[in-house]
Amino acid sequence: PIAAIRWNTELLERTLKEVKTEAQARYLDKVSRNTQRMVSLINDFLSVSKLEMGTYAAETKSINLSEFIDEIIDEFAGKISEKNINLDREDNPPALTVEADRRLLHITLSNLLSNATKYTNENGTIKLQYEAEQQSVLFTIADDGIGIPESEIENLFTKFYRASNAESHQTEGTGLGLYIVRESVHQMGGEIEVTSDENQGTT
Repeated sequence: PIAAIRWNTELLERTLKEVKTEAQARYLDKVSRNTQRMVSLINDFLSVSKLEMGTYAAETKSINLSEFIDEIIDEFAGKISEKNINLDREDNPPALTVEADRRLLHITLSNLLSNATKYTNENGTIKLQYEAEQQSVLFTIADDGIGIPESEIENLFTKFYRASNAESHQTEGTGLGLYIVRESVHQMGGEIEVTSDENQGTT
């Protein structure tokens, strides 16, 4: 059903491209945006199910990290530009190639960058870097946004949990993102840590 909605919405947009009214353009945009939200939600539930049941078939491939991160940043370029966020990026070393599951790595980094973008205030800064360490890579994504209350950090990776200030911030979220991130990181044999100060930012 979602595929049919997306396809027909795209057809409507093409058909009405030159003649749609301002109101029609607004309606189509709302349909497209919410359809994409539903696709993301379904994908989250599917990912959780596969990771929890142990049925996710990891596929290790060579990944050029600089190019890979370019693609992820491009997904959020519109929101980053809209909020005038400064993206402080560091690839160390540049063009590093790693062996990893592309889907799991994408889930991890895109969710973390999405959160940083979502909870960083306008004109804020996001730091995104990776650093090669012997047989592993350390990724750091830090923002200077709303942060997380200290008493709630231990619950952050719990399924469906959302920090109280995230709820009051009125940003969209299911509480599944960081849970999926943790499961994906563990599936790749990695670890994830968080430090945060409320109203100062999160790393």
